[in-house]
Amino acid sequence: INAAVLLVIALRTPRSLKDYSIILLYTTLNDLSAMLLHLSLNPRLFVTDSVIAHMTNGACQTVSQLCCQILFELFHYTFMNAISLIGISIWYRKRTLHRKGSAGWCKLQFLIIASFAVHLPHMVVYFTAMAPSEQLASVFAKIYGHDPDDYLIFGFILDYSPSVLYTIFHFLIFPSIVYPYIFFTRRAVLAALAARENMMSSKTRETHHSFILVSCVTTPNVLSIHAVMPSCTLFGYILLFFQMTNYYHSIEVETIIYTDDSTVRRMEPIGCYY
Repeated sequence: INAAVLLVIALRTPRSLKDYSIILLYTTLNDLSAMLLHLSLNPRLFVTDSVIAHMTNGACQTVSQLCCQILFELFHYTFMNAISLIGISIWYRKRTLHRKGSAGWCKLQFLIIASFAVHLPHMVVYFTAMAPSEQLASVFAKIYGHDPDDYLIFGFILDYSPSVLYTIFHFLIFPSIVYPYIFFTRRAVLAALAARENMMSSKTRETHHSFILVSCVTTPNVLSIHAVMPSCTLFGYILLFFQMTNYYHSIEVETIIYTDDSTVRRMEPIGCYY
């Protein structure tokens, strides 16, 4: 899908959609990066009331643990970047519906790069907050009764130091800011579409109806795909809570957290292209 979208962007983008194709291009590249990183990591998230640890038995192990740590952090950023791109995409749709003219290639590039750059300080703090792998492995052994086996394990001891708190809350605060913006802007877009329906041609009206309504299983509501993403993140947080309170630990739970967050987001190239 990503390869097909990239070809369409390169070969078939009409002049009127050149600006919007920038958002689509970054979305597709971000999604493609996430899938390749997921394949190279095969990630797990091990969480208790005293540690937050990332685990991998992927191909990155053949290089070094540092390589796996860097790839894990980049993998996390693909989730944050996806949220940013949804916000920019819906902002662009709202701007277009209000006929404010083209946002311009430079402005869109600046917004996208700035939304990515806000996460760079986190990478520095992430590595300074790391705990020795031996400490994390000992906690893992208490829960499972054995060592992590062929998994690399690295992460943080929850000692509530400034670096650990920043590392954790960065991934909580950022979605908490962007998701409400997506929700309210989505409502504004739907209201604008409804208000302009009587002034549209029959073909344009049909396009917008398919954009708003769910006509069948194979024609999803693109804006609803955007809106349902917070619930997927919430589900991931609930799984984290169960782990932190030691109610339940298993390989399935520790891997589904990443699968849950990435499944809906991987529809983004289709949604943005639409």
